[in-house]
Amino acid sequence: MISNQQSLSLSPFTLYQKSPEEILMKKSKNLRKAVYQIDEKMKEKFSLKTTTNELEDELTYCRQVIESMEAEEKIREYPNDLSR
Repeated sequence: MISNQQSLSLSPFTLYQKSPEEILMKKSKNLRKAVYQIDEKMKEKFSLKTTTNELEDELTYCRQVIESMEAEEKIREYPNDLSR
């Protein structure tokens, strides 16, 4: 059993872990933001974001984002790692 004092010393990350869907949403958001810095017109080329919070839907959306990026030479040939 954890005492009150012990529970207060736990990291907030111990109490809450992100779901795979949340991790993918964050990664795709960061990737889109990086792409928009290179070419803001890409906003028109990405699929609509998912609203279901279902893992399979988020995976499909991420694949569509990658396909959209790979189809654009300007983005595909960009020298930096955009996924960071």
